[in-house]
Amino acid sequence: KARKIYLLGLGASYAAAYDLFHKLRRAGFDASCYQDLNMVTEFFSYIDQRDAVLAFSYSGQSSEVLYACRQAKEKQAQVIAITRNRDSAIKAESPLRKLADISLCVPDLEDVRRVGAFESLQTSLMMGCLIYLGVIREDFKRIEVELVKTRKMVEGLKKKTE
Repeated sequence: KARKIYLLGLGASYAAAYDLFHKLRRAGFDASCYQDLNMVTEFFSYIDQRDAVLAFSYSGQSSEVLYACRQAKEKQAQVIAITRNRDSAIKAESPLRKLADISLCVPDLEDVRRVGAFESLQTSLMMGCLIYLGVIREDFKRIEVELVKTRKMVEGLKKKTE
């Protein structure tokens, strides 16, 4: 029900945020996702209680994401975290989880000093898909029209020119 949805993330978490951004935009939601969190924070001058921030951060410790979420909370926007429940290495709750209004926790399968973000990326992508499915079922008739419109627009790219 948010007026505008801001999606945040860095590294592999950005990939999950960006995937959900595309799904939401295609369904007709006013969503934005920028790799440059300085720019996002600048846009937060316009954010208010009608808006939502979905912050993806497996570690829950990314200072840029935490800063942006603090700014959003100051403006009374809803902050939803997609993060781990706890940092098992230090046995402490994720700082992002503590800051958020709503926390959607992914399994704590990887150490934050991991070689590759395999499980964390896949579980964050899955959480984004679940969020998307939950959102579109609320008003699927309207959203179905948007999905058909965007599919038809893209089909034009696939036609061979003569």
